[in-house]
Amino acid sequence: MFRVAKDLGKTVHQIGEEMSHEELVGWSIYYDRIEPNRISKQDIYLAQIAYMQCSDKKAKVKDFIVKFKDKEDSDMIKLDGKQMAAVFKGIFGIKDGK
Repeated sequence: MFRVAKDLGKTVHQIGEEMSHEELVGWSIYYDRIEPNRISKQDIYLAQIAYMQCSDKKAKVKDFIVKFKDKEDSDMIKLDGKQMAAVFKGIFGIKDGK
């Protein structure tokens, strides 16, 4: 939600008031597709925990950061027609077919 608010030049409160859950999900899917390997703080924290549990002395924290396939790969999450329609309705603010 913070990323959407920043990119749209709005506050998080405004986004929460103006966007439906479906629209936020749509934006989340959009960001995941354009930046599938963007590293978040949570990714780093989890990598640090995994590193501390590792017995390999040559390992580094970055070895435990999960990389996802590129957006062009065929293994991307696929949505059925109803799911895709809900995402686009949310993104474009369409309610009840209007």
